[in-house]
Amino acid sequence: MDALWYAVAFLLIQLVVTAVVSLCMGVFGGVSSAETSAGTAEVSSLYANPKMLILAQFFIFLITVGVFVWRKWAPFSNDYIRTRPWAALFWIAIMTTGTIIPSIYLNELLDYEVPSEVEKMLTNVINEPLGYLVVGILIPVAEEIVFRGAVLRALLRLFDGHRH
Repeated sequence: MDALWYAVAFLLIQLVVTAVVSLCMGVFGGVSSAETSAGTAEVSSLYANPKMLILAQFFIFLITVGVFVWRKWAPFSNDYIRTRPWAALFWIAIMTTGTIIPSIYLNELLDYEVPSEVEKMLTNVINEPLGYLVVGILIPVAEEIVFRGAVLRALLRLFDGHRH
């Protein structure tokens, strides 16, 4: 049950922070109060404004990491790094690099087109000075803390002895 709670907590943090940033953008960003109260401008204007999207994602990162570490839902330990797993880290880097060519091939094979609005949003976010840092590094770290640090740990406790 803890695993479900951790996932729901992560989702609630995202929803609340996004709503607060959207509301603040409505109040301070020039969106009319009628649009904000009707909810018509909140989501579309949040995604149309890359700075606000980056700000929302940054606060999601801070709050998620803060809550999960403070509540000890995802405890940190450097025990693994103390074992000096240099061979494992080397093979991870090699395998990660080796997946680039097959990934490009599959992408071309599937011939999937990203919708133009999404492509424009992602391009605008990445062109911001902190966009790549927040979207490419900080948010994945927060997700790893939640799903590997808390959810996986809870599931392993739940199914202890039933590993295959």
